[in-house]
Amino acid sequence: MMVFSWLGRDGIYPLALAARILFIVFGEWQDKSLSIPYTDVDYEVISDAAQLVVDGSSPYDRATFRYSPLLAYLLVPNVLLHRCWGKLLFSAADLVVGKCLQSILTRNGLPPGRSLQYASLWLLNPLSINVSTRGSFDALTSALVLGTTSALLQGSLGWAAVAFGLVVHLRVYPIIYAPAFALYLARSSLAGWYGGADPTGVVKSSAVWINLVSRRPLLFALLSASTFLACTSACAWAYGLDFVRHALLYHLTRTDNRHNYSIYWYWIYLDYGAPHRWLLGLAAFIPQAMMLMVSAALLHGDLALCVFVQTALFVIFNKVFTGQYFTWFLCLVPLLAPRLALGTKMTFVLLGSWVCTLLWWLFAAWNVEMQGRNMYLALWVGSVSMFATNVVVLNACLHALVRVV
Repeated sequence: MMVFSWLGRDGIYPLALAARILFIVFGEWQDKSLSIPYTDVDYEVISDAAQLVVDGSSPYDRATFRYSPLLAYLLVPNVLLHRCWGKLLFSAADLVVGKCLQSILTRNGLPPGRSLQYASLWLLNPLSINVSTRGSFDALTSALVLGTTSALLQGSLGWAAVAFGLVVHLRVYPIIYAPAFALYLARSSLAGWYGGADPTGVVKSSAVWINLVSRRPLLFALLSASTFLACTSACAWAYGLDFVRHALLYHLTRTDNRHNYSIYWYWIYLDYGAPHRWLLGLAAFIPQAMMLMVSAALLHGDLALCVFVQTALFVIFNKVFTGQYFTWFLCLVPLLAPRLALGTKMTFVLLGSWVCTLLWWLFAAWNVEMQGRNMYLALWVGSVSMFATNVVVLNACLHALVRVV
């Protein structure tokens, strides 16, 4: 990488931070000068919730605030200091993601310099820079997920459990990793290896499942559940049913009929006003749950790969799939990049197909949502194509990994 060679090892993180500060400054100018704002709507929602907290009111008095009140408290400096505080905080979380990636890659056998090169795929990625500087807290989620993974690989069970309990409280979806983490701990304690693979294959699957009731998996479950329950109980005590309804139950039955790449989109749109639509929100979890359990059972011995595959499967098959969700699995791509053997031609074919499908969807969605044109068929074709392309890309990556693992 020419950029890496020019900057050296110590220059990547300052450059990554400087790029994010530049984007934040540009975003402030765009918000004030152009009709199309740079700042994400959710950032405004959380900032308004922080203002309500400062005023002594409930953050749930702000319509569409669907998160833990801890987020509103984290953004209180937006009110007391400057409205860009949250963007700087989320940008800092981006850098933590980079550090976690570098740590995991180094532990997997890459030299520190090479690990930083692959971590820079995230640190200098325009998409990750854009998402965090627009005010999305997805980087905070990614930092905690990768922090949990890194701590588990290093054998730091306590820190891993606390980070996992906290991230599940902040964003419910990381609960999908629980079976994989438990199976990983069961296998590692059984074989006496911590943070490595099982190259000799001496650990049998049946023994791993039996060992789920051993000390390390149970201790992880106890500590992570205690962290989750402590945070959740405190929030429920402070804000009662509003917290339970908006921060927890809402996400179980959530269905979006706009800005949604999901293959379920058209079904959601047609049934949006129906009283039974919450059933679709629950039914969509069934294929997800099946694939997540199978992938955890098959891949838990290679934890980095397992977390990537499970994240990709969850996002691709989810009933809600927005642009920010890309960062959930893109932050994990650097962990697999050293092991991919796709070849230049195949890489361009897959990337080109994905970009063309995305552009088709964006064009159709812009006409439907912004221009009010009847292009629902084109948008449905775009959603189906998006789903199929993501599945093909994931399948190709897994086959490329098989050849080099």
